Amino acid sequence: MRLLLKTLPDIIAKHRSPRCGRLARGVSTSSKCYNDIKSCPDTADTLIIGGGIAGTSIAYHLARQGQQSVILLEKSELTAGSTWHAAGLTTTFQGVVNLKKVHYYSLHMYAHIVQETDQEIGLHMPGSLRLATTPTRVDEMKYQMSRHGHHDAPHCLLTPEQVKELVPIANVDNILMGLYSPRDGHVDPYSLTQAIAKGARKYGAQILQGTGVTGLNLREDGKWVVTTPKGEILADTVVNAAGFWAKEIAKLAGSDLPLIPNHHQYLVTSTVPEVKALKREFPVLRHLEGSFYLRMERDGLLIGPYESPQTMRQSEDWMRNGVTPGFGKELFEPDLERLEPHLEVAMELVPCFAEANIQSVVNGPITYTPDVLPLVGPDWLPNMWVAAGFGYGIAHGGGIGKYLADWIINGQPPFEMTECDPLRFGSWTTDDYVATKLTELEDGRPTSRVSGAHSILESRGACMQIHSGWEQPAWFTTPGDKPEYCPSFRKTNWHEAVDKEVNLVMTSAGIIDLTPFAKLIVQGPQAAEFLDYVTANRTSPQAFLIITGSGVELHDLRWLEDYARRGNWNVSFANATEDLGCLSVAGPKSRDILSTLSPQFKDKFPFFSCKEVTLAGVKTTALRLSYTGELGWELYHPRSETGVGDFGTLALNVLRLEKGFKMWGAEMNMDTTIMDAGLMSFVNMKKGEFVGRTALEHLQKSRPQRHLVQVKINSPEVDPNGDETVWLAGKVVGNTTSGCFSSHLGQPLAYVYLPPLLAVPGTQVQVELLGDLHDATVLSEPPVLTHTARAKTTGSRLSLSLSLSLSLSLSLSLSVH
Repeated sequence: MRLLLKTLPDIIAKHRSPRCGRLARGVSTSSKCYNDIKSCPDTADTLIIGGGIAGTSIAYHLARQGQQSVILLEKSELTAGSTWHAAGLTTTFQGVVNLKKVHYYSLHMYAHIVQETDQEIGLHMPGSLRLATTPTRVDEMKYQMSRHGHHDAPHCLLTPEQVKELVPIANVDNILMGLYSPRDGHVDPYSLTQAIAKGARKYGAQILQGTGVTGLNLREDGKWVVTTPKGEILADTVVNAAGFWAKEIAKLAGSDLPLIPNHHQYLVTSTVPEVKALKREFPVLRHLEGSFYLRMERDGLLIGPYESPQTMRQSEDWMRNGVTPGFGKELFEPDLERLEPHLEVAMELVPCFAEANIQSVVNGPITYTPDVLPLVGPDWLPNMWVAAGFGYGIAHGGGIGKYLADWIINGQPPFEMTECDPLRFGSWTTDDYVATKLTELEDGRPTSRVSGAHSILESRGACMQIHSGWEQPAWFTTPGDKPEYCPSFRKTNWHEAVDKEVNLVMTSAGIIDLTPFAKLIVQGPQAAEFLDYVTANRTSPQAFLIITGSGVELHDLRWLEDYARRGNWNVSFANATEDLGCLSVAGPKSRDILSTLSPQFKDKFPFFSCKEVTLAGVKTTALRLSYTGELGWELYHPRSETGVGDFGTLALNVLRLEKGFKMWGAEMNMDTTIMDAGLMSFVNMKKGEFVGRTALEHLQKSRPQRHLVQVKINSPEVDPNGDETVWLAGKVVGNTTSGCFSSHLGQPLAYVYLPPLLAVPGTQVQVELLGDLHDATVLSEPPVLTHTARAKTTGSRLSLSLSLSLSLSLSLSLSVH
């Protein structure tokens, strides 16, 4: 390190800019004459703002799929912003389930675009190696491997000796394991973007460089007037793919995006003799504990660290006040002192790096969201779409372009990707929150969304987790223990506490704060008729309160408003999420407890009904249902400091799985059908027209290719989380969707999708957990009967599956009168 840092003053001086002493001009391929067309078109089917990898890919895919008028506006030139200086890494590896398809498609597209346009993109595919140097990182690799087997990407675990064979210059003394991805590599981002742009023009897209957007105005007919220095364009659809300018573009439209540019540095060495002597390119290295990537760059090395939250630099002034005028293909000053811990680990891994001369340092902006996942999909405003916040833009670019083009043209997304929905963030995502969240990995400070019971819950030992801006108890510690989140791939520190909470609800009664549930009010002359159309069962002709999950609050409200707008329905919507609190009381003694507060709970109070009651002087809407499957009520009331008892969301998840309740986003999503998930009992095919009816009638003509079943797993140390691979006789046969340790069974329980021939009670399969195959048995019914089923005198065995999502047209609509 001394040898390396000795050159630091020279490096900084070399890259210092005369402009404000802060920005450093980088290598640029800019040209003063870069307009594709001279005049500004009057109209566009889709207008894309931003000529980076994402925007160019969207234009290409829209035009390729036949959209007639596709226009891309770039204020500077193609790749300006973050694309031009990216390290260009591509990978099939992705920890987020639904983003795997995006990565796979990107690599396929990049190989194809070379043939289609006859333009080289500098694509190298030497593979990549993730390196583990601690037992926890080994577990992480095994965990990820268990979730890749049923996806279309080859990965394998390697011994240190096998790592050495692939990377002869590596020191593997501290390496415990490697995860090898043979299809990975890197590409030249500038050449790639230009090739995609060439393909877009081939299919008819128009690209206007040097054309910034100065105004965005929404007309009553849903079209956008896009103002530029060269004139106005009337667009049916606008896509904001403006990179670190995306927040400014959103503000022009009257919206906002939770984005903040971060400084990311990588350095490139001159020729390294040991690298030059290699006979083949070694895989891109990703050191998990050292938090850096390292690859060959010609005969030298390129290394890019991801800095710790304590040392990372953010452009908070850009977020609050806008990007520095004129910034396009510029860089920040290098600051190698911040990288010193990472570079020391790199020298240990690749000793010849310590003797290398640094040729250049790149320190450029990349834009992050608070959860580091991109914003992809429709915004709150009609016909406004977002593709921004890509921390890994080159890996995402091709797949995101295809995903959004399919959605815009077909009206539905091609597959599930709610993790990236722009509306997972709301008004609670303030600039202050965005600026601090990336440096605070754990929860611990409430946002503006605070339940009235928050302070009481904390005093009772609640360990909080965030849900859509709300801090909600995940579990409660026992007296004397510290409420501390200690994650593990094996048994966690909350295992015993959750088990006790489950037993509490099963034997007595528990209270949980469900205030984060989204509460949406639908009213108006056509409210009942509208809800009858968008749901797959009948509703009653009154005003309605819709309860849905906290994570899809704005997603579902947007969905409702979109269908109301399309059909010109005379209805209105109100989001009452922050106006109504919700406590749920569940367990065999819940009726007795609530009856001491109100005699109305002693009266006839059937399942799935609601009443207006008064509890402790508070007017409350009581709903007779519980996601625990036990006797229980959800109590919706005006927000106040109301006491709450002690069980958390982790226990709630165990209880719902033990009763066979299914969850939106896990057991059912855009990639599953109603028949796959076993939800036909909630569909009334005898009613009139409803959203999805035609598709469902078509599905009923064929047999499902898979069925959702539950399995119990013989695994004493590791519990399933979801998306684990399921095997039989050495072949992949399915995957888990969610799982837990079942208190009732005394062993892990999971939902699994299996082919119909295997979805038979008693069938033996194997579930992969942390690299090992564990025997699992298909169950004939959920392990625990619901309270309703137990109460039936006929002794019939029922399983009730509840979906609180309108996106499958299976919403639970509840009258408030």
